Amino acid sequence: MRNIKFVSIGTDKIRPLKKLADKENYKFSIIADEQAKISKEYNVFGKPIDYDTIKSELAIPSTYLIDRNGKIVWRYI
Repeated sequence: MRNIKFVSIGTDKIRPLKKLADKENYKFSIIADEQAKISKEYNVFGKPIDYDTIKSELAIPSTYLIDRNGKIVWRYI
């Protein structure tokens, strides 16, 4: 792998994300997407069918490979 950057984006506040990253010794960057703007932009924010009893919306775990021009070249949702 060359010229690849891994980034984790979570809809939590940065403190719990950082705490998890430190605990698990993550070697990649973490972004707190508290307003879910990034999740909504990639269309992975909504209420999963299995969680009908939950009153809030959730980001759906997903993975993207984005080229340096910002184009999605691969995704797993």
